[in-house]
Amino acid sequence: MFSFEKKDIDQQQLPEKTGVFLFRDNSKILYIGRSANLRRSIQRLLEPGEDDKEVFKLASLTTEISYLVTDDLFSALIEEKILMNEHSPDFNNTFKLHEQYVYLAIDFYKVPFLNITENTSEEFHYLGPFQKRFFVYDFIDTMAECFQYPSCENEKYPCYKLKDNSCLGWCLKDKTEIGKILLKSYMKPDEEITSKLMEEIENLENELEFAKAERQKEKLQIIQKYNNYITFFHLTKNLNTELFQNERTIKIENGMIAEIAEKGKYHNFPVFNPEYRDNELLAHDKSQFAERWIVYNYCMKNKPNIISAVQDNAVKEFNRIFDPEI
Repeated sequence: MFSFEKKDIDQQQLPEKTGVFLFRDNSKILYIGRSANLRRSIQRLLEPGEDDKEVFKLASLTTEISYLVTDDLFSALIEEKILMNEHSPDFNNTFKLHEQYVYLAIDFYKVPFLNITENTSEEFHYLGPFQKRFFVYDFIDTMAECFQYPSCENEKYPCYKLKDNSCLGWCLKDKTEIGKILLKSYMKPDEEITSKLMEEIENLENELEFAKAERQKEKLQIIQKYNNYITFFHLTKNLNTELFQNERTIKIENGMIAEIAEKGKYHNFPVFNPEYRDNELLAHDKSQFAERWIVYNYCMKNKPNIISAVQDNAVKEFNRIFDPEI
């Protein structure tokens, strides 16, 4: 691990690579972090905004910075968890970025059919968490623009969107119809709608309508990103396996790292598994998102056979709960 004094930060060529880093006050570790871009993360913590009082306090107390470049985010996560197990710095308990994450809440029968919520305490069917609230809004709006699906602003209906033909009036239709759409295109990765958009883009390009094609490409990217999230929500709580990396054995339980074994030494991380209700099948605790997301993406890239097996089980569980729903 490379170390330097904070006062010498301007002389450092911090790498724009993945890794783990430590902020210290002399020998005391104040904060442990992982990053996809070490330079950006370290500089952001050393240059806090006026309202970031805790970050300002961390920057003020820090006298020394250390970092270790890793091959990828999964490796950085492993290093971070081992260090956290040994030290558990105070500032890591102070910074809770996940508190801003949100859930998409779906009601098959009641307007508004789609809600964005801070928690999963009611009787909606929940998906999430999502890191960015505005991404969920973008997805809802994109589906409305492309397919005239609902984007109700509140519980009052019918609204102006029916009059201006931007909505087909789902609030007035048989709710079984919209329920099937919500189940197919919002709670599952819907490859049919992405295929339709790709075909439309190809036709626009053949007709030399490049500006329109670019706008449709942006919408396609939003839907594809959402589909990736949905695949993740389906799989993460069902992911149980062992991974091997750099002479380490990593045990994954329910999508989280439960144990790391290296050279006869074991690091154990009890996995918090709350009792989820059926309507939380595609939701998990906000504080677990970052780790679950990194583990999922690592397995998608490096262990596709594991993902395929888990996906089959996840689909069966989803169908068990939701097939009778609509």
